[in-house]
Amino acid sequence: MNKKLSSKAIALLSLSLSTTLWGQSFISADLASTSDTVATFGTNLDHTTDQSGLPAGALAAATDATILNISHDLGFDAGIQFVDAPEAGVSTGSTSGTFDYTFNSAVDITDVYVWNYSQSGFGNRGLGDYNIFVDTGSGFGSSIATGTLNAANYVNGSHFAQEIDLGGTHSGVVGLRISALNLGGDSIGLDEVAFRAVIPEPSYYTLFAGSLVLAILAIRKRRS
Repeated sequence: MNKKLSSKAIALLSLSLSTTLWGQSFISADLASTSDTVATFGTNLDHTTDQSGLPAGALAAATDATILNISHDLGFDAGIQFVDAPEAGVSTGSTSGTFDYTFNSAVDITDVYVWNYSQSGFGNRGLGDYNIFVDTGSGFGSSIATGTLNAANYVNGSHFAQEIDLGGTHSGVVGLRISALNLGGDSIGLDEVAFRAVIPEPSYYTLFAGSLVLAILAIRKRRS
């Protein structure tokens, strides 16, 4: 009888621990490659993913309620942003750039956050019209999101991210590409990029059920 109960309890425990809720994590990624971009003015492409210019630890502590309240440092600073070499003779708004980001392991992505290029008088170097592509292991496919970003906002000395909603959860993403035109300047740049990843978390009821099953097993063991 005790053995049967133990087997049932273990099965129930296994079932309960398989029940999960989804949480979120705001993450950076490694910049893998670029097209049509050559860093200049002492800037570095890595600055778009190293959280330079953001308050220390802000991204790791971010929630859905706070992510759009995180301000990036304003103004030109070669140590915290990227801008490519000006293209002589280009027509307004035709400067383009492609930024490929890779993740250390496959992630489930729902949103992209862009702190656009901020330099007083040169906001038109920021990303404007964009297309987003994801790689789930077999290369980049068709665009999954398109739209237009605004120039960096200098209101009250704050520079917040703009959210790109990917229209749902894209699972098993190992790479993400942003392909964009600028807002009319002679080059293209941006300050920082982050991503919203969904992660499984044990639910409250899962943990409660698991604890209850273990308690029953302990009681039965004492009585046997």
